[in-house]
Amino acid sequence: MKFLYLFLFIFLFSSVSAGLDIGYNSEDIIDSVILNVPETPINYSLIPTVNSSDWWGSLNTVNTTQFDNLANVLNIDEGWLSSFGNALWCKLTGCTMTGDINMNGKDINNIKNANASGNITANDFIIPNMTGNNGIYSVNNWFINSGSPGQLIGGNISLGSGITVDVSSGTGLFRDADDDTAQLRSYMWDARSSITVPTNSIMYIGVDLNSGTPIIVNTTTDASWDLNY
Repeated sequence: MKFLYLFLFIFLFSSVSAGLDIGYNSEDIIDSVILNVPETPINYSLIPTVNSSDWWGSLNTVNTTQFDNLANVLNIDEGWLSSFGNALWCKLTGCTMTGDINMNGKDINNIKNANASGNITANDFIIPNMTGNNGIYSVNNWFINSGSPGQLIGGNISLGSGITVDVSSGTGLFRDADDDTAQLRSYMWDARSSITVPTNSIMYIGVDLNSGTPIIVNTTTDASWDLNY
């Protein structure tokens, strides 16, 4: 009889123990033991290794010249950046440049006005107001169509010694080819002196393009004259 009571006690105790659950702040576990562990914020400054070499190396302080504490948030000091940065970069709100900008072949878009005190160098300038239905019309198109080859400055002929004449240096417009629509370009030429003009003869004097290096030439007949001048 003692054996029977002991067996029943062990069986009942085992059954109760098998149904015991332990949860952490759980509201869904029924017939269980709940452990309410308070969620206290961790103060990392109390952890001995927070500033040790295992995590930060030899860093254990903040340079107040470069950083500010604003409402417990670490911020870079703008005054410190400006102290050396103003000489290196330009603000998006505007600045005065002291050097050149190299766009490396990239575009500058949406310019409202461009004011220059020096020269602006470009392959061409598009003029939308001069463009109809024939494509893009540019400054160079206008220059080619409106201009013509000829003398601009210099090229004056004066008497030399004896039966010679001198021709001064100058600047003029030349076309790349003997074509009214060929590219028109401005060139300079050097002076030439002592060109002999025989008595009672006709001498034609002009400037030859000479493959891009214009020279003063003279000939006794206009039939052989190179019209690429």
